[in-house]
Amino acid sequence: MSRINQLVESYGFIFIQGDRVLLIQGRNSYSHGSLIGGNNWYSERYLNKAFVDGMTLSEKKARLEDVDLDGFRAAHAIAYKKKLERMGYLRANKFVADSLATYAETFESIKGIMQESYNAGIDGALPWGFPKGRLRHEEKTGNRRRDEINAAKRESYEEAKIEESMYRVELFDPFIIEYADLGINYRFVLYFATPNRTFKFYIDDTDDEQMGEVSQIKWLSKRELAGMKIEPITRMHILGNLDRIFASYTRQSNRYVRDADMLQNAVFVPQNNIHVHYGSSYRRYEEKSDRNVEDWFSRRQSQSQSSSQGQSQSQSSSQGQSQSQSSSQGQSQSQSSSQGLTTPRQVKKITLRKN
Repeated sequence: MSRINQLVESYGFIFIQGDRVLLIQGRNSYSHGSLIGGNNWYSERYLNKAFVDGMTLSEKKARLEDVDLDGFRAAHAIAYKKKLERMGYLRANKFVADSLATYAETFESIKGIMQESYNAGIDGALPWGFPKGRLRHEEKTGNRRRDEINAAKRESYEEAKIEESMYRVELFDPFIIEYADLGINYRFVLYFATPNRTFKFYIDDTDDEQMGEVSQIKWLSKRELAGMKIEPITRMHILGNLDRIFASYTRQSNRYVRDADMLQNAVFVPQNNIHVHYGSSYRRYEEKSDRNVEDWFSRRQSQSQSSSQGQSQSQSSSQGQSQSQSSSQGQSQSQSSSQGLTTPRQVKKITLRKN
């Protein structure tokens, strides 16, 4: 079966904390995961060699010693536990049988190459990546962005036990990573998410599915990742994109803040070229749902204009006027001025200050 031009699309989150991103190390190399999945492979020797060399020594040893295929059955059951549960009895049995038959055929064709690679001591590395996964057919609602974010939320919990209440999904454009590897086209659609104070992650040793997929979860900077032993795909498409990821996050964060122009007392502290905000007004804005953003913008504009107009009117009034008269004039001026405000961009620009 040809795998040329096959597209694999996944959706996930980029969690950012300072100069680090949250990355998950898989328990299987890409090659071993494909082999366990019962995927057909190529007849060309050079492609099969690249495929086998990508596996770790322990993975090669396990496959070479698995004469009766019990190891394959156990690994396959862990990797596809949830998928098998969603299938009916007959579909699940057929899926397992087809995977086993394909694996046996594929392994027979690459067994000699695998033995050579193992004897040569060629040790592949486990991949690092962002929490991500595919969109399931039953999850599709017709709203593409919402479906993609929901898939990312599900995968973040399944892979790292990160609950939805622990972060905020930013209203930014997603960062997209695309590449082709051995005939398969991969496309990762990654949305930016900001952790809050309750953010945490862990590996649950009672969760067989997570244990079968995840070996480590870490906050890693570009320098830390570059100093580790990583396989080529991680080096090229994760490490190689980190500068662009931070640039996109910074650019969109600053644009997002400029759209909230009414927060004239905002204080920003530059950290690693990312503006971090500590103002209480902005925190209140962050807690608002997306549906109320425009309404909240308009209310904040009216309040800001009302306050400034009231202060100006109070200063120009005579000393004999009472405080109540000055206040009423400010309110009247606020009502007349708020009628002309329609969008957040009509308010005076924020002046960013450093602490």
